[in-house]
This record gives sequence, C-alpha cells and structure tokens, in this order.
Amino acid sequence: MRRHLGLIVSAFLAVAAAAASAQTHPALKEAALPPLLPVALLAEGDAQTRSRFQIAPDGRSIAWLQRVGGRRQVHLTPIEGGDPTVIRMARDVGVFQWAADSRHLAVSIDPVPGAENPQIMIVDTQAPDTSQRNVTPWPGTRNVVMVPCDMTDGLYLSSNRRDRRYFDIYKLSFAPGSEPQMMAENPGTISSWMFDAAGRILARLTRPDAAGHRTFERCDAIESCARLFELGLEDQVSVLGAVDGEAVAWALSNRGRDKTALVRLDLKTGDEAEIHADPQVDISSVLLAADRRGPLLAVSWPNRQKLRFFDPAIEADLKPLLAADADVIEVRSSDRARRWLVVSVSGALKPTHTLLLDRRTGQRRLLGVSPWAAWLETLSRTEPFSFTARDGRPIPGYVTVPRGIAGRRLPMVMFVHGGPWVRDLGTLDPRVQFLANRGYAVVQVNYRGSSGYGKAHLWAAVGEFGRKMSDDVDDAAQWAIDRGIADPDRIAIMGASYGGYAAMVGMTRTPLLYAAGISFVGVSDLPALMDLMPAYWEPYRWHRMLGQPGDAEARARMWETSPLRLVDKVERPMLIVHGANDPRVRRDQSERFAGALKSFGKPVELHVFPDEGHGLNRPANRVRYYAMIETFLARHLGGRASPSGSGALHEPAVGTGPASNESR
Repeated sequence: MRRHLGLIVSAFLAVAAAAASAQTHPALKEAALPPLLPVALLAEGDAQTRSRFQIAPDGRSIAWLQRVGGRRQVHLTPIEGGDPTVIRMARDVGVFQWAADSRHLAVSIDPVPGAENPQIMIVDTQAPDTSQRNVTPWPGTRNVVMVPCDMTDGLYLSSNRRDRRYFDIYKLSFAPGSEPQMMAENPGTISSWMFDAAGRILARLTRPDAAGHRTFERCDAIESCARLFELGLEDQVSVLGAVDGEAVAWALSNRGRDKTALVRLDLKTGDEAEIHADPQVDISSVLLAADRRGPLLAVSWPNRQKLRFFDPAIEADLKPLLAADADVIEVRSSDRARRWLVVSVSGALKPTHTLLLDRRTGQRRLLGVSPWAAWLETLSRTEPFSFTARDGRPIPGYVTVPRGIAGRRLPMVMFVHGGPWVRDLGTLDPRVQFLANRGYAVVQVNYRGSSGYGKAHLWAAVGEFGRKMSDDVDDAAQWAIDRGIADPDRIAIMGASYGGYAAMVGMTRTPLLYAAGISFVGVSDLPALMDLMPAYWEPYRWHRMLGQPGDAEARARMWETSPLRLVDKVERPMLIVHGANDPRVRRDQSERFAGALKSFGKPVELHVFPDEGHGLNRPANRVRYYAMIETFLARHLGGRASPSGSGALHEPAVGTGPASNESR
C-alpha cells in the first residue's frame, strides 16, 4: 500500500537529505512514538486514490474522481465492471454529478483557482472527448447544478449571472447547442427554491426581512406561490423529498423545537409530524426510500455516529458492515431504485474503506481504501470529553493523545474548527493524526456557536465572537492542563477561517496561555470582513451574531474583538498563511495582521499561496503547508518534524512578505 502514495511520496523521500528532527520536549524524549508519517500523505495527491463515487440514476454506471497528471479528473465505468473512461479536462474537477438521464454529467470547474465562481461543463458520456461544452461561460459568476432525480430531459441551474447578489433559476435542455433558459427571475427576496423529483416547483423560502423573519411559501407554479408559515432566523426547514402526487414532503426541521428532527411536512397546512429526533443533537442526514414514501435511515452524531433504521431490509444490508473497529458508516451514493449503494466504513482507528453494495445479490465490491490504511501503526485514538464552561454551559469536544505516550504533560495543539457554525465529529481526521504523530496531544472543542447541538448552543454565540466563544476554547485548554494532559508552557492554538480568527484572538487575548499560534485564512478585522463579504452571501446570521455593519455601536463592538486592534498584545510566535484568491476572507486580513506584528517587532512568518483560495487544493501546496506547520511547531513546542527540505517538490517557492510580492 505504501507504494500507492505515488509520485508525491517518491519526491518526499528523494529530497529527504537529513534525518528527522528529534523531539526536544521532555515528555517526548524517551517516548516510543510510531513511525514518522510522510507529509505527502496529507497532500491528497495520490494517483491511486479514488474518491467521490457516484452511481448513475439508472444503476448502470459509476463515476469517481482520481488524479491524472496531478489533476482530479472524472473516471467512469460500467457498474458491472470494465475498463474506465477518463474524462480529461484542462483544470481540476471540483464537483460533478450525474444528470437524471444517466448519460450526461454536469462538471464544475473554477477558472480562477480558489475564487469559488464555478462554471458548468456538460459532458455526454457516450462521447466524452468531443461533447464537452461550457454552458455557463460567464466570468465572475457562481453557477450551481440542481438535478431533480426523475427529470430526464435536462437539468436546472442556479446562477447569479444577472445580478451578483441573487440567484435566478435556469433550465438547460440536453438538445445539441441549447443554452440555459431563464425559468424564474429572483426579485431579490428569494433565498431558495425547492422542487419535486419530476422538477415541479414545490416551495420557496424568502430571504429574511429587517427583523430576521422569513416566509416558507407553497408553490403551485414557478410564479404562483403563497405563504405557508413564518420562520425566525433561528429556524431551519430543509425539504429532503416529496411524495409524488401528494402535498407531503419529508424535511429536517427545528421549527418549534431546539434540536433538528425528521418530520413529515404537510404542504397544504404547514403542519409537521415529528418522525424521529435525538434528544442530544440534531438529526444530520436521512436516506429516503426510492419512492420517497418513507425514510430508510436517519443519522445523528452525539459523541459518535448514531443510526436509526426505519427499514429492516436496509438494516440487514448495512449493519453487517459495522464492527468494533468500524463504527461509522455513510451511504455516499445510490441509484434511483436503491439497488446499488456506495458505502464508506471507518472507525476511530480504521481508515475509510469504500464499498459498492448490490442489495439484490448481497455482493460487495471494494472500490477504494484510504492511503492511511498503510499506516495503521501510527494512528492515535480520538476520545470524546465534555466540560462545564465558566458560565455553566456544557461544552463537548474531542481529545487525541499520541500513540506510544502515557499522556502526561504533553505539548498540545488546540485545533479550532472553522465555520463557526459547523462541528467536529471525532472521526479519524488526517490533520489531527498528523499532529499526534509529531508528538502533540490535540484538543478539538465544539464551542458555543458550533452547529449540530441545537439552536440554544448555536445561538449562544450571539455577540460572543472573541468573548465567550474564545472563553470556551481557553477553558478546553485549561481542562487539558487540569487533567495533566497538557504542558501549560507548550500549548499552541491553530485553525482555519473562523479557527484562524480564534487563533489570532487567543494570541492577543490570552497571550501567555499559548506558546505559538497558526492561522490559515483567518479573520483579523471583523468590520472589514462584514464590508467585503461576497455579494451573493446572505449575511443575516452574521448580522445577528455580530451586528449590522452600518450600526456604529455594533461596528465598535466588532472592532473591539478584532485581533488587528490588539496585535501589540501578542507575546509568542505566529505562523500566518493565506490563499491569494480567497473570496470569503480577503488576503489582506492576514497581510495587515502580519504587517502590524512586524511593525511591533513581534515574531511572525507570513506565507501567501498565489494559486489558492479559502483552502488548499494543489497537492504541492498542501505538502508545503504541512511542512511549515511541523517545522514551526517543532521549533516552539518541541515535537518532531520531517527530514530537512522534505516539503520542497522542486516547484517555485511560496512567497513571503507584502502582497505585492505574491500577486501575479
């Protein structure tokens, strides 16, 4: 399996001219740490690795992504087996999906890497090399595919071509030479449309008004909609599917309850019948029957994944895949009839195995195995924990102690998730495993403002950016200190996006708690973030959390908890990294913060990737990024690092310094 790490690992080994740097922290000097993981394992550049499998609706073909010449390209083959066809495109493929006719593919390509303005390529799989055409060649626009599962004569597109602030609905026919035709022009008040399996409009949701109220409207035609019920900004109703010919839909809803539940929604009256709820957390996903007349499976995530089967047949198919070392199962794709399933199975110490399950015969075929399966002896166990924050709120999290270590007074990384309204799940996370392999305990905390735990936990973050949300992070670090896990003098804080903001806040607000900080695409100036959000964002949740950017008092409160204002408080070294094309958090958020640190004589390293956005896509860039991290943490926390120079893959070096030096 190790040879399957491909060319990137070969390059990694070829340039390893020196021995790995020895760990210097006292708790690690005599530790029997497992073999050193190659940084390239996090590059996601392995040419043998397959991902994002999708079964055609008719169940005859299966497609996936796999790198060819360094780029992610779509591959497809008959589901019964055969040689794959590669659909070669000039750029990395981000997202693709089958059209309902099981012949055409809609492929998303971002012309400017990281800019998040995808254009849609339509490919006829019967002539993949000659049929490719860009149906949205509109520069600077964001285009999203919607494919009703029974509508075989075309597909729907959502695009902000006409007005960058709003998304209109277009229909695209598969007839040769056809262009997208406007179906519904957004008057500026619509947030989303919902369709049934045949492509008929079911409902639409309005954008919040000044008070944060939204209207869920039942639609008889695309331009004929009427109010069904009102929603507050805290409420969410997500339609999963509708019963053909009936005014009934399945939905995930937290209307009138704290936790999101699976409900049966009457589209005539707006009444909900609760079908399933988890008292601890939100229901996160549901698999519906082929005819959409009932649910097959519902998933929630308290500490670990929790399954609720509604159908004995699907339970009989999936339960045998679970085992002591594999307690997480996810249905990734299915054909229209639910005969074929792509299922991934993983566990706390079991990297993902992806299977194709034929429910008719019971046969299973292994589609892919994570490259991490070759490094089982390096993996460290992630365990849930919880603590009571200083104001009494219960806060959940996960802790990972490096394999081969007793777990006492270790160097530690507070690894803060982004969002902020997402959550950590405690699954096998390559980034966490990488840090643990270098000798660090890792704490992940689902601070207030994290999603998945109900409305009360999410909305406890109102007005608490840089305040109680960061108290939760600091309190989690203190929890680890109090239990003897963390060396209080060797704790780093790191994260991306909101996590990057949290890292900057930690380094400015509690500067002696953290020995080092790492921010990737982090926010340093909250008012500027609000001013420069992408035009198509609906910022109402941000407005509720932080205040209206035009309100002088709210703006002053934002600036009060902006790390840029407090940059002189930083006492310890920082590593700041950004993507030049980031449309969400502009690169100058990092550049101004790093520049201010330099002006105060504070220790800081700044790296800007010129060909990335709000994440790292290119394998070579990912190698460089994690090489930076391990070197930085080894220097300031005392863990171990890879051989000198192993991050270099003989490509132009990433620039550092002011913006003018990295722009191209």
